[in-house]
Amino acid sequence: MDKLFEAIKTMFEGLSIWGWIGQISGLIGFIIILVSFQCKKKTYCLLAGLSMFLFIIESTASVASMANFSVCVMTLIRNLWMYVRLKTGKGEFDKKFIWILLGLMWIGQIIYMSITNSFLELTSYFTPVTATILTILQNNKNYYVVKLGILIQESGALALFIICGFPFSIFRQIILVSSVIFSIIVLIIKDIRLRKKSIEYEE
Repeated sequence: MDKLFEAIKTMFEGLSIWGWIGQISGLIGFIIILVSFQCKKKTYCLLAGLSMFLFIIESTASVASMANFSVCVMTLIRNLWMYVRLKTGKGEFDKKFIWILLGLMWIGQIIYMSITNSFLELTSYFTPVTATILTILQNNKNYYVVKLGILIQESGALALFIICGFPFSIFRQIILVSSVIFSIIVLIIKDIRLRKKSIEYEE
């Protein structure tokens, strides 16, 4: 616990005005994404998209955070555009659009790794790889498949923070992973209740 408080203290020491804006944006984005996990797919896409806008601001606050920039931009476009498609009844994306999005994200990630000379660092691949998995799985009508993608992405981020030894980020990520697991349990309970009601109605 002492390490956690020390990590939080270190994060806020000597921050510039833009640094503070980045930290506040990240906190608000964290709260929004936390809520989104408990929502239906359409609402999840809207809230997750809004949170990514805030995470983009956070990612520009430092060079280290820029590793997530291209991922956040791709996720912002993906979530908000999927929200529009679901709202208008068009459904999930065409496969071509998914590959275009992923291609642009990986181009951005490669540019970042070229600038920071981090091609050989395992940590450079955690976020884009898990984002790729979620993007593919999210383009599915089965919400359980989407939830699995979310769980993989958030668990990947948790593993990354554990490897990097970021106590505050680990704490924040544990909350997110727990929220995803809780949302899956709630979804299962709701489906069981609906099936029971359907069986009782048929009888």
